[in-house]
Amino acid sequence: DPEEGDVSVGKTAENASRGDGTTHVGDTVRYEIALRNDGAGTSWMDAVIRDDVPEGLEPVAGTLRLTLPDGTEVAVDDRAYDPAARVLAVACGHLHGGQRAVLSFDALVTEEAVGADIGNVAVGYGTPPSAWDPDGESPEPGAPFDPPGGWGAWERGRGKAVSDPAYPP
Repeated sequence: DPEEGDVSVGKTAENASRGDGTTHVGDTVRYEIALRNDGAGTSWMDAVIRDDVPEGLEPVAGTLRLTLPDGTEVAVDDRAYDPAARVLAVACGHLHGGQRAVLSFDALVTEEAVGADIGNVAVGYGTPPSAWDPDGESPEPGAPFDPPGGWGAWERGRGKAVSDPAYPP
């Protein structure tokens, strides 16, 4: 099982539309979320990346990508983003010690961003091997993730790592 601090998630944002250090309505912001397990000899089973997308940002269809620990890039179905709940969630598979999965996507800056705080955090979830059911269902890496029974019930008993807020320039 990973120890405290072995699993982390980091999130970055960059303006893909301009390089002058500003962000405007209509710009595209590129986000990258890296979920990693740095615990040697440990595993983080059925890992999931979740991002609650704030008002003022809209994920761009066709831009969701997950890079697996072996470097393989997987296109993620746009259904990974639930616009009603404003939740983007993707299954990442198992992360063994020293491995990471990276979710990237573009988001359009909309009028709702004006005067609003569009910084947000990403959350990485997983199950330590001691609590993992090898006979349970394991979602395919890159698959949209919507936990049966809802997020509240599903989160109980799982490990969690939270990123610092990410802001476009």
